[in-house]
Amino acid sequence: MVDIAKLVQGRLSAVEYLTRFEHLAIAAGYDKKTHFQYLSTLLTNNMNEKLINSFYNTEKLPSTFEGWKTWLLRLEQVWQLRRATEKPPPLPKPLVRPPQVLPRPPQTIPFVKGAGDPMHVDAQKGRPSTQCFNCHGYGHFARDCRNPSATPPDRAQVRAANADKDYMPAVEEDPRDAELASLRDQLENALKLLKEKGFQDA
Repeated sequence: MVDIAKLVQGRLSAVEYLTRFEHLAIAAGYDKKTHFQYLSTLLTNNMNEKLINSFYNTEKLPSTFEGWKTWLLRLEQVWQLRRATEKPPPLPKPLVRPPQVLPRPPQTIPFVKGAGDPMHVDAQKGRPSTQCFNCHGYGHFARDCRNPSATPPDRAQVRAANADKDYMPAVEEDPRDAELASLRDQLENALKLLKEKGFQDA
């Protein structure tokens, strides 16, 4: 009895509210014919005020609970149809075209002759790639330098010279090279002596 007296429509539809109302009336022991006056009073006080006002504006009010239920449901359906017609149709969404993406031209990489080739890089520099750490000249290593060293090489130069030795391919020495070198020196000394003594044609 307390639950049916406190039941308010609120946001419920008429169908939902009347369904709960009938369930609580049966649970409370109310009879739709015997207690019609009390049940109609609860409907008048607890249902949507606008709906009840429209219901009382009818020419002849029904005299049974089922008549009230039928009329209230019919009025709510009319309201829903009115609301549907009164609402303006939704505006169509504007068409948004995706931005046009132009294809990028292919990137051309400039070709450099001999790029990455050590031989061409050294040729472009205009000098040999090998530098002596003793005389700072080009074309030979420090171990093969014939110029006297003014200052002793530091540790970094010694390490670099040793590194060059490691990377140089091993060449077998011919024992005849030493003999040829000594004979060449003897010949040069003999020519110098002949020139000093006046033998120009020698």
